[in-house]
Amino acid sequence: MSCLLCLIMYLAMNNVSSIDNWKEQENLKFRPS
Repeated sequence: MSCLLCLIMYLAMNNVSSIDNWKEQENLKFRPS
């Protein structure tokens, strides 16, 4: 079960980083340089 928990935490961290990347892309869209 601990391995399953580690897998869930690993996927959760990947999702967080993906959301951060998406927010950065949205900010670039709304802020033309």
